[in-house]
Amino acid sequence: MSLFQAEAFGVGLKEGAKILLALLVVRTYLLNQNRKGLYRVVLFFLLLCLFISGASLFFPSTTETSAIVVKAVGYSFGLYYLLALALLYSASKGDIWGGLGPVMKGRVVQWFSAFLLSALFVIPDLSGSLLFIKGQALLKESSMPFVSMGAGFVLVVFAGYALLKERVRGLTALFELPQVVLFLALLKLLGGGTGGFAELTLIPAVQKGLMKLIHDIVHQTFVTIMVPDHPILKTTTWNFIGILFGERIALWLSLVVLFVPLLAFVLSYLNAPVEVPSTIEPASRRRKYKKEVKTRRLMRAVPVFVFMLFLLINWFSQRGEAISRLYNPEPRPVVAEKGRVVIPISAPDEDLRDGALHKYTVEIEGQSIRFLIVKREDGSLSVCLDACEICPPEGYAQGEGHLVCLYCRTPINIQSLGKAGGCNPIPLKALVTDRDIQIETSELLKKWQQVKTRQSRNILER
Repeated sequence: MSLFQAEAFGVGLKEGAKILLALLVVRTYLLNQNRKGLYRVVLFFLLLCLFISGASLFFPSTTETSAIVVKAVGYSFGLYYLLALALLYSASKGDIWGGLGPVMKGRVVQWFSAFLLSALFVIPDLSGSLLFIKGQALLKESSMPFVSMGAGFVLVVFAGYALLKERVRGLTALFELPQVVLFLALLKLLGGGTGGFAELTLIPAVQKGLMKLIHDIVHQTFVTIMVPDHPILKTTTWNFIGILFGERIALWLSLVVLFVPLLAFVLSYLNAPVEVPSTIEPASRRRKYKKEVKTRRLMRAVPVFVFMLFLLINWFSQRGEAISRLYNPEPRPVVAEKGRVVIPISAPDEDLRDGALHKYTVEIEGQSIRFLIVKREDGSLSVCLDACEICPPEGYAQGEGHLVCLYCRTPINIQSLGKAGGCNPIPLKALVTDRDIQIETSELLKKWQQVKTRQSRNILER
């Protein structure tokens, strides 16, 4: 079995295991609530969502499609997590639904909720994995990645069939509706990655999202107070602000955002006073009632503790990789001939398809112009200036799955390369063949002049 097939098989195992574990917990909860009919509805919607996810194979394999799916995976996890927090808070007050109780017990509302939760759990994640496998299949010009993924998925389903036939009694004391939703959020967090072995979990995506969010907040703050941030601030100032954009801070923020609300709930839930009905007498029965309530609370808090534990384990396990140093290669000098620069795709000492950042410098009309080439996740090569529209041309370095502006420390998703605007590298028009990449010197000179005269934004909009 090749590495590509093993990776596809692992992706199938991951997706199958997520659905199997979700069904195990949902089935146990619903049967304990005597809702066997609703469980059958969930099964039907689950199969429907599997079918809908398969339609993603007909989507074009473009950077835009992949970016949309990745965002959908992250947003669906966020919705599950926020819903779990809301349900936990409501349950701690004694009534999950409050005045909405009669409405939520209606069949139409329950069926719609079952479909919506099934769709959010299955469609984004499975679509992302299928698009990843599709990219592998196109790259290898073989259907074996699909076969391997299907084999892994089916293997898990058949292996877990016997488990689903039994009701796991120990789970009934642990899971009410809030804990079920939180468990599903945990499955999405730990298995929602859409990048194969390179990105199995959603934690790196959460970290990158927070880094981008912080940059946007800082940038918008300067815009709001009508200060043109990038052009007038010195590099040293942005280096200081850039600490907020760093991967170390993103690690801590992702931990705080996901961990603190759950910790606050557990402390509040376990320490809340127990109200004993006045009808319970004598004192011995009142003490027994309090003990039973506290025991139930402790059992209901176990899934929350498990979520927090898995979060901490994954946070620490990825910490060493996330704070690794940036890769910033020295630009290689090239020579323009007959009005163009030609870069071979494969050379004895260099291969542009290796996924690493490649930088070059060329002398044109007395100006030293830097540009870069890097392979995107879909296998295409992106050719850009080593500069953006708004920052001084300090250039870029490569982090784990993204580039970083060396001036303002903004993280740039590699999949977004080729799009003009913001802190993205300015794209260059280039002819990409099977053997080389050809860039007209007039294109390089025009785009570099935009950077030097700070007219890039106006010219790019023409």
